Amino acid sequence: MSASRNGYIGRAPADSSVIVARKTFEPTGVQTDFTFTAGYTPGYCDVYLNGVRLIDEKDFTASNGSTVGLTSASQSGDVLEIVAYKAFNLGVPISDVTGNLDVTGNISASSSITAVSLFGDGTGITNIAGTGITQYIAADSLTVTGNPGVSTFTRLETSDAVVTGIITANGFSGNVTGAAITVTGAATFNSNVTIGGTLTYEDVTNVDALGIITARSGVNISGGQLQVGVAYSVGTAGVATALGLVAGSSGLTISGSTSGTTGDFSSNLTVGSGITMGSAGVLTATSVNVRDQIGGFNSLVGTASSTTKTYTVTVDSKTSNHRYKALGSALGYYIDGVESPFITLLPGKTYKFDQSDNSNSNHPLRFYLDPARVTIYETNITTSGTAGNAGAATTISVVEETPSVLYYQCTQHGYMGNAVGNDSNQITTPYEVRVGAAFSVGSAGVVTATSYYGDGSNLSNITSTTINNNVDNRVITGSNTANTLNGESTLTYNGSTLALTGDQTISSNLTVGSGITMGSAGVATFSGTADIHLKDSVQLKIGDASDLALYHNASGNSWMYNGTNGGDLYIGANAGEIYIQTGSSANDTAIKVNSDSSVDLYYNNSKKFETTNDGTVTTGIATATAIEAGVALWVLGANGSSHYTFTGPGNLSGTDDPTINLIRGQKYVFRNNSGGSHPFQIRLSNGGSAYNTGVTNNGAASGDIVFDVPYDAPASLYYQCTNHSSMGGQIFVSGSGYETKIGTGITFGSAGVATFSQDAWFTGASGKNAQWDESDGLLKFYDSAKAAFGDSTDLQLYHDGTNSHIINTTGDLKITDASAMILATNSLRLRNGASDETYLAADNGGSVELYHNNSKKFETTNDGTVTTGVSTATSFSGSGANLTGIPGPTIQLTANGSITAYKGVIVNSSGQVESLSGETASIGSRLELDSSTVEHTDSCPLGTDKYVAVYQDEGDSDKGKAVVVSASGTTLSKGTAVTFGNGTTTHISCCKVTDTTFAVLYYYNSKFRAKLGTVSGTSISFGAELDTGKDGTPGDFCSAIGYQSNVGGLLIVLATSNTGSTWPVYTCAHISGTSIVLSSDGYGTVRSNTAHDINIVENTTDNELLITWISTNDQNGGRSRTAKLAGSTNHTITLGQDEYISNQNQYESKVCYNSDDNVYAYVFRNSDQSNKISQCCGTPSGSGSSRSISWTTYANVYTSASAYPNIAYSSAASRYLIIYMATNGNGTWVQYKQSGTSIVVDGSSSTYETSYDVSNKRYQDICLIASGKFAVSYPRGTESFSAIARQLVTTNLTAFNFLGFAAAGYTNGQTVTINVTGNTISGQSSLTPGAAYFVAGDGSLSTTEGDPSIKAGVALSSTKLLIRQA
Repeated sequence: MSASRNGYIGRAPADSSVIVARKTFEPTGVQTDFTFTAGYTPGYCDVYLNGVRLIDEKDFTASNGSTVGLTSASQSGDVLEIVAYKAFNLGVPISDVTGNLDVTGNISASSSITAVSLFGDGTGITNIAGTGITQYIAADSLTVTGNPGVSTFTRLETSDAVVTGIITANGFSGNVTGAAITVTGAATFNSNVTIGGTLTYEDVTNVDALGIITARSGVNISGGQLQVGVAYSVGTAGVATALGLVAGSSGLTISGSTSGTTGDFSSNLTVGSGITMGSAGVLTATSVNVRDQIGGFNSLVGTASSTTKTYTVTVDSKTSNHRYKALGSALGYYIDGVESPFITLLPGKTYKFDQSDNSNSNHPLRFYLDPARVTIYETNITTSGTAGNAGAATTISVVEETPSVLYYQCTQHGYMGNAVGNDSNQITTPYEVRVGAAFSVGSAGVVTATSYYGDGSNLSNITSTTINNNVDNRVITGSNTANTLNGESTLTYNGSTLALTGDQTISSNLTVGSGITMGSAGVATFSGTADIHLKDSVQLKIGDASDLALYHNASGNSWMYNGTNGGDLYIGANAGEIYIQTGSSANDTAIKVNSDSSVDLYYNNSKKFETTNDGTVTTGIATATAIEAGVALWVLGANGSSHYTFTGPGNLSGTDDPTINLIRGQKYVFRNNSGGSHPFQIRLSNGGSAYNTGVTNNGAASGDIVFDVPYDAPASLYYQCTNHSSMGGQIFVSGSGYETKIGTGITFGSAGVATFSQDAWFTGASGKNAQWDESDGLLKFYDSAKAAFGDSTDLQLYHDGTNSHIINTTGDLKITDASAMILATNSLRLRNGASDETYLAADNGGSVELYHNNSKKFETTNDGTVTTGVSTATSFSGSGANLTGIPGPTIQLTANGSITAYKGVIVNSSGQVESLSGETASIGSRLELDSSTVEHTDSCPLGTDKYVAVYQDEGDSDKGKAVVVSASGTTLSKGTAVTFGNGTTTHISCCKVTDTTFAVLYYYNSKFRAKLGTVSGTSISFGAELDTGKDGTPGDFCSAIGYQSNVGGLLIVLATSNTGSTWPVYTCAHISGTSIVLSSDGYGTVRSNTAHDINIVENTTDNELLITWISTNDQNGGRSRTAKLAGSTNHTITLGQDEYISNQNQYESKVCYNSDDNVYAYVFRNSDQSNKISQCCGTPSGSGSSRSISWTTYANVYTSASAYPNIAYSSAASRYLIIYMATNGNGTWVQYKQSGTSIVVDGSSSTYETSYDVSNKRYQDICLIASGKFAVSYPRGTESFSAIARQLVTTNLTAFNFLGFAAAGYTNGQTVTINVTGNTISGQSSLTPGAAYFVAGDGSLSTTEGDPSIKAGVALSSTKLLIRQA
């Protein structure tokens, strides 16, 4: 609600001739700072908030000439006005006058005039406007003009000052009249002060007035209380306390002492036109109805057709309509969607305030006697559950004695609710109400009058009666004498018990009503037709010790209870039958015990179960939650990740993957106890899709998978683990069902199908109700015969002879059609069950109308549609650029961690909102690194998003070169290639040293050599060349270099014709400046066998290096050995165990390290497996020379002949990326993930190069260059050397958890407002209007589609996006 601009509290904005500029601001949210583009002079600026002038340097700061800062922030709906005034200055100071300045004429100055004092009577001083006089001035008369002028004095003394401008002075003396005067010191006014405008007191603690203070528009006390004298005060809670009230000669008068809880009225008190309280003690009222009257706020009347009404409570932000919008919490209760209404409650009703909605979390609702929650009210109130969880509620039962006004508020946060009123005809007060001295109404409800007003002539039917023997509790009887009664001493009633004292004799029968007779012989006879009633919880006791009790309690339950310890309760019938019945008339049989001792159980008065001499008979379907007798049960275990083990029918005991034989129509249970990592699924074939018909919990990793084999089940099925394809076996299904024939025309087949080959009638007690007409192929229902569907016949269709009916008695009635649904009629009406409320109306050639609460809200017209009321849409088509006044949809959740403003957010598994982080999956475009054919390639990462590729350039004399490649997203760029081997250079390998340095090992000029490369940007410089001292003819792929980062040591492994018979030998080196320095310890031998395909990888967890190679003397089997460097420069090396990786005949091997699981992953071309790509994993253990690697059995990556594999691992993505050349020569990659000590495929393979073979020179390299981002460098046939980047998923964004965009920034635990589909989000930058955007992994916007692909929307401007996910 906007504040009024008509009236001002404080100095109103002055005349427009002095105003430089003014501007009005209407903030849409919380705002503290406002920019005043017109500018102002500090000290000449007024600020008004909702018409109230604020105080400079206390309520606001305006010091820089352009912005105004509020001390307390403004809110949405406030109106702020800034007014800037002129600052008066003279042009050039008169600085050379040191004595008096006598001026007989006018003084005209363009600057300021400063004087110690002004001499004279001041009669000639006029037209002082905007001066800066800061000293004492005395004048007989002073006229200050301006429009308006601003004058400042230390002290002003004048006998007659007329001011049309503004005067500011520390003190005034004399008569001053004018438009605006500001006194900064003390001012004394000996006569009346007339204020034509508004008198503003700022920072005034007390207002002391000798007379009456009159306020035209009320007095607002923001704190404390308003005290008038010693007798009357009004507190902040709205309570008025008075010792006496006077309202004029004809109004309300309270005289005498009023300090207690009573008060006296000296004359009649008339309330409205219906109540008069006379001073003589007479109360006259046509009716009395007391309730709290609260206007201007939402209200509800708590009517309820039943005794209990339930209100749904939610919590949301307060609006300006909230009764306590300026107090307490920023949140408020919403009752049935209405913001904190005043609720009228009715006596005799119960009201339940349901707080199950999760917005109620930490906001429990309770009732109080005051809005500030000082005193809680708990009478007839119950609470249950925890606010925000299912079942949470506060329930109040209203009685006449319930206070007329209560307040529902949160126990944790102030002023979230409103009041409730008890709509009782009873005046409730804890005190006595007195009228005059003669009449009072006590708190106990007793009316006491010492006398009656008048002579009593109008009182009638008042007769004096004498009661003899009148003693408390005696029953009064007649005496056969007029106006005389007797108190019976032997017959008393104390309010609950009627008692006869002493031995009393009833000489004849005692008859109660017309049906109960207590005979003198002690026999009670019940001869009437009326029922015998015992109240709730009153028991009929039978037996000497009251052992058998029959009663009904107040909770609605009835009991027959045998209280004898160890005794039995027998219910029997002599040759008859026993029925236990239910229903409103207790005539629906539930249990029947027959005279032959058999027992029948019923459902809906129809027998479904009976006991017989042979067992039991079930009519219908028998369902059990436990395993039925005769149902086969297999218990499943796991033999590693290779086989299921079966224990159960078929003499199976821990048997691996047996063949299972099943029979149609039978039920089987597979209990999966395999450990939770082996989901058991029944499939159509090995590796095929799931077969779910008749299967419950198919694919469950634990628990029972139940297979009720259908009659149409295929003859062959397969069971298999969804995580491990080797775990599985065959299922054979056999057998058939049975058919039941009725006569010659009806057959019930084994598949549950009934076949009618001739006419058939379905006949009830009233005759034929339905017929199968074989000739017409129709199932006919006769008039009033109903076709019913559902266990409780919830859906019924019938024709009553005149009209047709479709009746749904529970849930929703849904009519669906695969293409189009046509209802053909000239007039269509949808009404409620009573046909007294219309939902939809449509007529031939006319409009279609939709109704709400029997009131038309929507209709179609010739021009379009008409909506009566507010039209709300959750989404719309089009850009929405022309839509105005439509608030976008939002949701609110609690923040888990900090939330960045205007970025995408997700919902986590706890229902909280989280920021996005990481990246979505994407693949970049190919980058050509060199246009020549290349060989002997390798690569290693540098800093984030940067790596170096080394290669032999066949197009430039086979020189050894290096090039830096950078990544922006998945877009690659390169620097200039730099030569490190200035001639034929082969057997090149490299490794990362730091983010800006790398080591390269190569064979050049008949020797192995090494250099240190230093990177700056994309430039490379090399240090001095190291001669490793090893020459001879190198073997195939027989060199590698690695770096152990914790000791700064390099490991070199190579094999030539001069290292034994191409045996792998090793040495170490360290970095010195820009050079590599070889260890003085010389070379050691890794293994005394011929080697090729040597690799080195660093284990950063255990601080070691792993050497792998293929041993020619071991039938080309793969081998491994750890190497641990120690020391700082001349490092020592400790080798671990020399052991097999795999004895398969292999070539082209590569290895990488997984730091998350501390395992090595190894890939190779498996010659023993028709050149398929295989992989295995190694887990290290032990230490020192006993350090060993336990390698898993190999598994194939690609099932056809392929070559040149490589592998790398990303911790951020928890995935491996394997590359290889497929059979068709295409460059192919596939993701793998760790599963225990093995790796398994994660998704399908795809290609990164299809135009050229990547097989020409058998060199492909892969390295991790950022979180989840890999770079692949490869020869593109004989054409060029290329690279491509692939980003794996590292984000917490999935295809289903994206919510929208955060409306602002939030901290952990705050309530986050999220703009969702259909809304807009601002705060963006550099958007292209009209362009589509996707959600990036970190919650920002991207024009590139990622994986998962989440559409964000379309840009409306460079900073705003319309959120559209469809």
